[in-house]
Amino acid sequence: MKGKRISEIMFIAFAGLFIAAVVIITLATPQGGFSYFENRSLQNMPEMEKDSLLDGSYFTTMEKFLTDNGAGRTTLLKLKTAYKLFINIKLLNCPVVNDVVVLPDVLLPFNPYETINMETIESQSQSMAENLSEITDLTESYGGKFMYVTVPCQYVSYESRYPWYLNSRREYTEASREALYNALEGSGVTVVDMYDTLTDAEIRNTVNSTVDNHYSIYGAYLTYLAVMEKINETERVHILTEDEFTITPLPNHYVGSRSRKLFDISDVYDTIDILTPKVEIPFSRYDNGKQVAPTVYSMPSNQYEGVLYSLYMGGDIGETVIDTGREELPKILIYGDSFTNAFESIAYYSFGEMRSLDFRHYTEMTLGQYIEMYKPDYVVCIRDYEQLISTSANGCGID
Repeated sequence: MKGKRISEIMFIAFAGLFIAAVVIITLATPQGGFSYFENRSLQNMPEMEKDSLLDGSYFTTMEKFLTDNGAGRTTLLKLKTAYKLFINIKLLNCPVVNDVVVLPDVLLPFNPYETINMETIESQSQSMAENLSEITDLTESYGGKFMYVTVPCQYVSYESRYPWYLNSRREYTEASREALYNALEGSGVTVVDMYDTLTDAEIRNTVNSTVDNHYSIYGAYLTYLAVMEKINETERVHILTEDEFTITPLPNHYVGSRSRKLFDISDVYDTIDILTPKVEIPFSRYDNGKQVAPTVYSMPSNQYEGVLYSLYMGGDIGETVIDTGREELPKILIYGDSFTNAFESIAYYSFGEMRSLDFRHYTEMTLGQYIEMYKPDYVVCIRDYEQLISTSANGCGID
């Protein structure tokens, strides 16, 4: 009995020391910050205040802090993900892990099951059509041209790859497309739709990423080509042709938005490429009013560093201005979510000035005020199908 009692005391003491060590290491390491794989900010140490102690919020926040900053947390999450991949994929034949649909050659987003509400979709489409009509009228009032460019996001391009029992959002995609185009009928809004091109099964794996939500540089180039061909219906603007550039895959590992959720330990890999014109066009670049390095790629420091989609244009930035100094060429304003980034890294080549806005981050002016001030010859909005009829942020009107 005495020996059993001693072993119990030793076990409790060891467990207590282990917990204390974890807490001490956690408190001693840098707090908060950003989780690379989870793509989110981590909880900072909460301040102890009377009100937060009394209402219990201090303890809730402290629990979140300890969870976010625990010693060895990333390693444990990787191990947990590896375990789930083995159990779900190898044993249970259930392809969903960490909200990612894991297929042999592509990683897709898990879409929760939904009920399609046509009344809501038609209402949203009508509001979007009104916003696009306002922008078209404003741009044409001084002789400019507006285009709404719609591109399929990953789940749309690969909707046929979803197992039958998972939601590919096919019904929502078809309903929102039809409702928006019906609402735009007769409005005079120019739409450049990339659906047929970027969902073509023969080139789908080339123009889309298998590990990320966005298109590849090839998909961005085809989108650029479609926009430029539309521009050239009324004005002769130089189009960067295939014999005028090279596309080079980086040796770095591409950590896409899907592979990040799996802590980059799945068996599905992809490359990320850059498009380089053979004849260099010098330019100046300004981000949010400050001059920065004249480059359209945020290149990694070495070939072993993982690369994100933010390689293109450095990611989502409120305002970017690229001035090529060729005043005889037209000016373009591009706005939208992150799908604009790869497009922008090509488009600057054809214009004297390229401005880009992301209204998730830009708050200095409304879209209407910005257009009125700079009067770009072309205004291009790029939205993916998930945001096709959303009027928030980059779905805004002129106000």
